[in-house]
Amino acid sequence: MNTFLFFGLLIIASIHANFLCSGESEVHCIESEQQALLKFKQHLNDPLNQLASWAGDEDCCQWVGVACHDVTSHVRELHLSTLRSFPPPPYDYSGDVDIYDAEVEAYERSKFGGPIPVDLQNMTFLTHLDLSSNYFNSSIPYWLSIFIHLQSLNLGSNKLQGSISNAVGNLTSIISIDLSYNELGGKLRRSLGFEHKIPSKFWLTPAHYGEGFVLIDQTIKSTKDGG
Repeated sequence: MNTFLFFGLLIIASIHANFLCSGESEVHCIESEQQALLKFKQHLNDPLNQLASWAGDEDCCQWVGVACHDVTSHVRELHLSTLRSFPPPPYDYSGDVDIYDAEVEAYERSKFGGPIPVDLQNMTFLTHLDLSSNYFNSSIPYWLSIFIHLQSLNLGSNKLQGSISNAVGNLTSIISIDLSYNELGGKLRRSLGFEHKIPSKFWLTPAHYGEGFVLIDQTIKSTKDGG
């Protein structure tokens, strides 16, 4: 084989291999999901601009709190708990009280707030959704029922109001739900309409009791009873 032809083929093969490794094989955010997240951010109260990395010209799979599937590129996890990004300050009994109070105030200011933006309803491939330890103050969204892949839902420690929607019971793949420490009212129904799959853990705190409950095998037990 001609020497020049041989080296030419090697160069072409090298370029092709590099293209496959650094181009098509990389996980990039799906455009429709990226736009949904940008709209979610737009309607979100973010006092400290924690979602500054969420920019239109950046890959959303690299954004804070976002995790994508490494093959399909769909956004599979959304972790926006304040406890993860901005943990509360530990109390130091020997420290300056004023400094501690200032740190607590800064922690409270860091929380996301407002109604849970409806734009999330387009993120139908989510398996994990964590919006806990914030100031979300809407009711539990009815559109949660369309999240057929959702396995873990954590809306605990917010300001959610109203009754527990049947949408929660219609989550067909759910394993764990946390609605504790909100301002939810109404009667606690034993099955909550779980027709497809009983979650292994279901945490909630009725405002008038102030205690945790866990739902296991369709039986609601108080945590005071060791449930």
